[in-house]
Amino acid sequence: MLGGSGSDILIYKAFENQYWLGSTFTSSTLTTTGATLYSGTDQTTDGTVPTQTLLGGSAFTGYDSYDGGNGAVQLGKAGSTPDADTLQIWLSAAQLSDAAITAEIAYFKNVWLPAHISAQTAQADSSVYTFKTLDLKVTGVEKVVVLDGAGHVPVAVNIVDAALSDSDNSSVVTFTFTGPVTGFTAADVTASHGTLTDFVIIDASHYTAKFTAADGFDGIGSVSITAGSYTDTAGNTGAGGSDTVAIDTSADLGAPLTLSITDTTINNSEKTAVAFTVSGIDADVAGADATVTFSDGVLAHNVTVLASAGTVDLSGMNDGPISSVLHVTDDAGNTASANGAAIDLDTSADLGAPLTLSITDTTINNSEKTAVAFTVSGIDADVAGADATVTFSDGVLAHNVTVLASAGTVDLSGMNDGPISSVLHVTDDAGNTASANGAAIDLDTSAPSVVITDDEPGTANIAGGNVVYTFQFSEAVTGFDASDVAVTNGTKGMFTAIDADTYTLAVTPNAGFTGNMTVNVVAAAALDAAGNSSTAAAQSVQAVDTVVPTVVIGINDTALTTGDVATVTFTFSEVPSNFSAADVSYDTTSATLGAITPTGDPKVFTATLTPIASINDATNVITVGTSWQDPAGNAPAATTNSVNYTVNTADAPPTVVITSDNNGSKPTVTFTFSEAVTGFGLSDLQIVGATVDGPIIHVGMTGGHDIYTLALKGASGGGSHTISVISSGTGSSFWTDSTGHGGIGSPIFSLPAGVAGEPINLALTDPSDGQAVTVIVKGVPSGWTIDGATQNADGSWTVQSSAVHELTATTPADFAGAAVLDVQMTWTNADGTTGSMSVADNVEAYAPGSPIFAWSGDDVLTGSSGNDLFVFSQPIGNDTVHSFDAAADQVDLVGYSGFQSFADVQAHTADDASGNAVITLGDGQSITLEGVHSSALGAGNFVFDQTPAVNNAGTMTIGDGALLPLSGTVNNSGVISLNSTSGETLLQVIQHGVTLQGGGQLELSDSAFNVISGTGPDVT
Repeated sequence: MLGGSGSDILIYKAFENQYWLGSTFTSSTLTTTGATLYSGTDQTTDGTVPTQTLLGGSAFTGYDSYDGGNGAVQLGKAGSTPDADTLQIWLSAAQLSDAAITAEIAYFKNVWLPAHISAQTAQADSSVYTFKTLDLKVTGVEKVVVLDGAGHVPVAVNIVDAALSDSDNSSVVTFTFTGPVTGFTAADVTASHGTLTDFVIIDASHYTAKFTAADGFDGIGSVSITAGSYTDTAGNTGAGGSDTVAIDTSADLGAPLTLSITDTTINNSEKTAVAFTVSGIDADVAGADATVTFSDGVLAHNVTVLASAGTVDLSGMNDGPISSVLHVTDDAGNTASANGAAIDLDTSADLGAPLTLSITDTTINNSEKTAVAFTVSGIDADVAGADATVTFSDGVLAHNVTVLASAGTVDLSGMNDGPISSVLHVTDDAGNTASANGAAIDLDTSAPSVVITDDEPGTANIAGGNVVYTFQFSEAVTGFDASDVAVTNGTKGMFTAIDADTYTLAVTPNAGFTGNMTVNVVAAAALDAAGNSSTAAAQSVQAVDTVVPTVVIGINDTALTTGDVATVTFTFSEVPSNFSAADVSYDTTSATLGAITPTGDPKVFTATLTPIASINDATNVITVGTSWQDPAGNAPAATTNSVNYTVNTADAPPTVVITSDNNGSKPTVTFTFSEAVTGFGLSDLQIVGATVDGPIIHVGMTGGHDIYTLALKGASGGGSHTISVISSGTGSSFWTDSTGHGGIGSPIFSLPAGVAGEPINLALTDPSDGQAVTVIVKGVPSGWTIDGATQNADGSWTVQSSAVHELTATTPADFAGAAVLDVQMTWTNADGTTGSMSVADNVEAYAPGSPIFAWSGDDVLTGSSGNDLFVFSQPIGNDTVHSFDAAADQVDLVGYSGFQSFADVQAHTADDASGNAVITLGDGQSITLEGVHSSALGAGNFVFDQTPAVNNAGTMTIGDGALLPLSGTVNNSGVISLNSTSGETLLQVIQHGVTLQGGGQLELSDSAFNVISGTGPDVT
């Protein structure tokens, strides 16, 4: 809509258009949140506002644009004013009550519009304001007027208080107009069921008054404004308005209140439940607001009336007249009351002289219990004979005896032993009662019993010792001693009286006996204080084992030489307890005893006995000490020796053990040889993931062992490393003992990785210049195969090959994890000597579809027939990838800041002499893609710092001594299991760490060698 050149009035009927209800308008950001979209139709011919319609959309389908046009400025003319265009916004009742709509109109009218009107010309600029709650765009207007659906000035009447009563009978009333009005006075306001005073003009849009409720009225009051009684400054007629308030200024208790006392004469037995009834309590009286007050003039009891009747306990109140009053308060706080009849309270027994009850003899035994004598006094003359009784009670049973004179007797037969109370009860003619207590009677007619226990919870095992028995009587007794105790399979010792009802007897089991020892106490062995004889005790039966246990030590090979491993068997006469390696001693300089292991027979244990190199010792025994026991706790009589065994390994080749101080990035490695060696140097070592940080240092001989050390330096960025000693005669390695025997090195560590169910290259190197090599692979898990090899009876696999670098292993398709294979290689050198090499082959198999991770040292990875993602997280070593498919596979470079695009990769990629693409990532870090030329690679083969995702719904197993690298997000709904038994088992977390989710489990075996470690201090 476009206005003319003069002062125009533009009318926008918001209820005929689209609008939001229920939103929140924020003026600082000119935004709304929440709300529901509605629309209306045109106003009817009689001026009725149409019903709003709910829309399913999330935005207005269009806007109505209102432009006031250009008005004349007329500045400088006498008596003239600038043209002003007025926008009338007509709102329905729902829109007028919507906080967001009214807030946005107020913002537009009072903030936005003044900011866009020129101070010099008083004209609006050409800026357009787009409403958020209405489908309205406005420009070129200078005034805004809000009217209701009939075009009248709206008014909001609000009686502030929600309800009025006697205690609060007035409320402030506010009159709020959408703009300034004229002609509005107190005469335009009508009040019903109350009066209106204190009419105040706050400003031209806000007025207040005070509404006071009429007294004695219960209903709805109202305040109303007469429609058409006022106008706004533009002459628009005002609308009517009203508000109501709930009024309750009367007691409103309906029928008259009554309080009736059922019985107005109350004696002592009736005082705890005096009945009353009430009526006339109105429905608007809450339960807690209706009470009856009973008073003796000093004390008062209040009772809440929860129905039409109730009772009161007058205990503690003084005898005499008791008043009663009913009080009620209705929901509005109005009160009423009604008096009840006076109550005559009489609770005095008034029995004259004090009552007494005397028991002739208070200690009663079994022969006296049928006629226990008593006397009474003080019974008043107005007590009928049947109304004086004596009650005797043991707390459970009671006997009542009527008193016919001043003395009597009672038969206590059938009552329980213990204290018997006695009470005299009398009732006078008025119904009042009195009583007197007699002395307590001690009734004892029970024979004492005895229970036998001993201090041995299981089998008595004290060879040469004793068992202490306790005899616990039910009460104090006399006359009990050791002669009253009968013992079989044992000898009675010291008898002790602990107190009058507790006695002990030490009994020594017969030596060398296994069976039951019994103890008995016959009847009448003791008397209690009343002279009752004791009953016989239940026999005590104690299992006894005083047989001394023995052990026999067997050795299946008593002449040990190089390569022998004997089995030592420990056979016990009974199942031993507390038996461990600490109980076994032997000559540790000639042989090593392995872990002691239980067998299927709990009396038999075994261990391995391995001779030490370069030893010639003809006299050796294994000894079991006396610290262990049989199940009953008996220790052996003396130590036990095995038969003699001999050790002759003087001609055995030397061996080596490698240890490290694990000193961060600069560890020191110690080489401990079984005997003195010569020719040992750097050429005898294989080092992965670290560099030498100094020369090999010969420490010297210690305890018959030759010691060398070497300082290493870890790769930059951290990571793991391995070091191995190469066996003498392998390649350039040649170290021997003093007699020229070639040394046996430590296994070389290799870490191939691939996909489960498909061949994985074992990462072996050819040691023999193309000659045939015999390869034996041990420790192969069930279900695995060594491709091209034959499985032997002992589970190992054997193959002969002149290309061992091509050997592969295949795991079951459902396997995920890592396992260490023991690979032994032997071959014939050119000079006719035999070469050998040991490789600890850590095979990592990832589930199909999972990323394949490189570890933080030299690594060999094998692709599958599917689409593979190879993850190389800084740092790595010099890695090789077999079976890389340039058409489908990808390389993820993680943590390499200099590699963020394929161009970066190309700048560091070249083909080696064999035509394999080599990507150089840094010092000592490279990736060789075997069989792939660099020209075959494209941008699609590389991603950078992509977070890999691993899904594990089954079991991911890391075997003893194995290593498995992971990173990225691991959705583990299954189990990740680290199964170390003695070797370090490592779950290596590589860049940029691991997020473990999915609700699965991470299980570690009971071993201190399970390790979860990052490749750097910032990897978690």
